[in-house]
Amino acid sequence: MPHPRVVIIGASTGMGHALARLFLSEGYPTAMLARHVEPMHALTAQYAHVPHAVAQIDICRVSTVPTILQHTITRLEGMDILVHCAGYGLVNPHLDYAVEEGMIETNIKGFTAVMDWAFQYFLQQQKGHLVAITSVAGIRGDRHAPAYFASKAYQISYLQALHHKAVKSGLPIVVTDIRPGFVNTKPMEGKRFWMCSTETAAAHIFKAIRQRKRLAYITPRWRWVALAMRIAPYWVYEKVM
Repeated sequence: MPHPRVVIIGASTGMGHALARLFLSEGYPTAMLARHVEPMHALTAQYAHVPHAVAQIDICRVSTVPTILQHTITRLEGMDILVHCAGYGLVNPHLDYAVEEGMIETNIKGFTAVMDWAFQYFLQQQKGHLVAITSVAGIRGDRHAPAYFASKAYQISYLQALHHKAVKSGLPIVVTDIRPGFVNTKPMEGKRFWMCSTETAAAHIFKAIRQRKRLAYITPRWRWVALAMRIAPYWVYEKVM
């Protein structure tokens, strides 16, 4: 049985790049999209025998998203799984609006443009698997990075809505919410507790996708942090954070 065809958005760096490498190494036809194409071309050159496609995309330019995705999927000869890894997060304790706006444009507007188009594609196809990287940060707000935490809460809620739509459609469309804790990507440089490498994160994400999970924490022990964040009284959360 042939492998599903995978489209990864945000595949030039970090978890997206590591995940693309893993899919290609396992023989999955894989399309990679991001703003910077050079790292993706370098990766696909190592797996030239595997069907692949590379395309440039800036999800903040929402009007271009449908055309680029459709063209890329045509080159891949279809899409069974879409993984959205594109995200933007910075600490912004002084509420610099330019910084907040960048996260809103990427994590809300760009994210929504991709999710809407992909979900409609899977509805027309009558099957598919939609995966998005959200964050444990989406569970509650934080004073150090208000827009990042809020945008991740938006993503979590949006995926819940799409899952509900999929269930009501009666079609075999799976929506997977991947919630990482600390992963050693460039914006998060520095030593933090329970931080894992992008390769470790990708391995866990790959497993969750193959198991068609509804929700997965990366790494799995972050589920306990998420539980504590949800149930902690406000006065405890505010004192700790």
